[in-house]
Amino acid sequence: MLKILFSIFLCTFIMQPLLSQTVIYPVMPEVELNPDFVVRINDGSGYKTIPVQDIVDVCFVHFSMTSSVNIEITVNEDIDTWKIAPEVLGIIPEINGHTMTFTLNNPEKLIVLINDGAGNHTLGLDGLCILAEEPESNPPKPSDPNVVNIMDYNVDSTGNSLATSLIQQAFNDYNGEDKIIYFPPGVYKTGMLHIRSNQSVYLAPGAVLMGSSNISDYQQIGGEGSKNEKYVIGSWKSDNVKIFGRGIVNGNGTALRLQDPEGSDFKTHNIQFQGSTGVTIEGIISLNPSSWNIEPIFCDNLIIRNTKVMSDLRYYGNRLNTDGIDLNKCRHVVVEDCLIWSGDDAITPKQDNTYNSVFPLRNVNDHLYKNITVYTRKAAIKIGSETYGPGKEFYDMTFQNFNIIYADRAINIWSEFGAIINYITFKDFNIETIGSEYKQSHIYCTIDNEGNSIKNINFINIHAKEPAPLGSSFIGDNLNSIINNKKVQYYNIHFSNYTIAGETVLSLEDTLANFNLDDDAQSADPSAFSFDPGSATAVNHKFAPGNFLKAYPNPFKNKCTISFQINRDEHVRIAIRNLEGKVIETLVDEKMERGLHSVEWRIGSDFSGVYLVSLTTGSSMATYKLLKL
Repeated sequence: MLKILFSIFLCTFIMQPLLSQTVIYPVMPEVELNPDFVVRINDGSGYKTIPVQDIVDVCFVHFSMTSSVNIEITVNEDIDTWKIAPEVLGIIPEINGHTMTFTLNNPEKLIVLINDGAGNHTLGLDGLCILAEEPESNPPKPSDPNVVNIMDYNVDSTGNSLATSLIQQAFNDYNGEDKIIYFPPGVYKTGMLHIRSNQSVYLAPGAVLMGSSNISDYQQIGGEGSKNEKYVIGSWKSDNVKIFGRGIVNGNGTALRLQDPEGSDFKTHNIQFQGSTGVTIEGIISLNPSSWNIEPIFCDNLIIRNTKVMSDLRYYGNRLNTDGIDLNKCRHVVVEDCLIWSGDDAITPKQDNTYNSVFPLRNVNDHLYKNITVYTRKAAIKIGSETYGPGKEFYDMTFQNFNIIYADRAINIWSEFGAIINYITFKDFNIETIGSEYKQSHIYCTIDNEGNSIKNINFINIHAKEPAPLGSSFIGDNLNSIINNKKVQYYNIHFSNYTIAGETVLSLEDTLANFNLDDDAQSADPSAFSFDPGSATAVNHKFAPGNFLKAYPNPFKNKCTISFQINRDEHVRIAIRNLEGKVIETLVDEKMERGLHSVEWRIGSDFSGVYLVSLTTGSSMATYKLLKL
């Protein structure tokens, strides 16, 4: 895809207000823009263009708002299909040739996919993230008495020269003092930086901490840290530390990965706190690491709030590894109000077996994750796979209100190397599209490589738009082994109001859920699983506002009538699929007028079983289960 540099005249975007309620955040001349999108917003004062910042596979716009805004997106081809996610928000745009427009009434983090990106999520096409924020609350000012302006250290703010030593000097000069190190708009090229205890780093809108593309610039700081760990900014055994603001940490990962596509010599994280208590990351954007975006190690009392994470989706050689947030040996954690676009696993609580002499194995507990939107090639949530620690436990973790736009696995629990996984709750999930890599599952749980039991797991109000190609699995080659005189198994796995395509799953035999409990050597105990319908009913409009899809009679013998309603004139495709998702017959594939329609499907008497009828339009998709007698 063509890239263009942000030309100097566009500096007029710096903190540009539309009215007092709406602010377009600044973009520096050195930042790369995406030429394929033109985005404008209007809060009543007329349309203003927002610069579309670009990284590989994804681009974004960033602004704050306090009242409704109209958003206009123009691309260089006709818009045939589209998706504005999360779909549960029910945002339906007006389409006019190359342009879509819609109204956003509240601050939201949206993912917009157009044409091929909306139809089949073909990787390599850019997604557009719309980051509409609430205004900052009392941001610091350079003149405040507890603020240290980094420009007082003669730091280059154009990104032309390396600024590591000067920035680190500012941190060292105020070691242990309650200071805010203030980065005004600009690009600051750096290697590794360590925040000191009681310090905060404020990245103003338009400020970019840009990781160097020279791996030799990532050097240990005074013997601190682990020699194999490289990152842009973090801490080593510093307490009460914070990174906040509306600026960016950019790992420059594409440049680093291209230098060593097959190996790990150029593996760097964006943010890594080690052995710290009282850590906050709030409001910032983490972009384009060469490896993981954010990895706290052995941290307690950790808050990650309103953080936007965007990674390169591509493989380099056989490497992907661009995780979102990996929480390694951490306790007392809150992660909330985040958007994660990641090549590899999006959220990963884990406990690895490295640096145990400094950061010993321990129980990992008290985690809360809520209000999170995910787009990933791998797992949206993965507990593990590193769950080291015989006699240790992962417990008391809650994952709530997730919108999973695209993932290979929505939920993955992977037990290895000894720790028990216990008392985990997944609640209020909307799963839109599954399928990308190998496992292609709503839920994928496995107990391998000396893994221990997984027990007391609750799945509550889990709503999937469509069946997963490979269903859900509870498997493992270490099942039924004995650890500490106890059998390794799944215990007390409960589903309450788990729905697929609007149908409630009430047993392990459900054909839409397609549960797999058998591994090559061992099987999960079916008696460990229980189901109830819950108190809510999922319906198709949860994913496709304004459209509906029904069939009658159902069950049927040789024919049924499929009724559907569309809320605008648009192209419609009605297809019959088997439970593996393969299309066996297309009934409608044409442009239709808004309103109520019907089509008849006939099938021979020798083809009994369960089928799926899918309605796909430019604005939505719905699925309905059919039973052929």
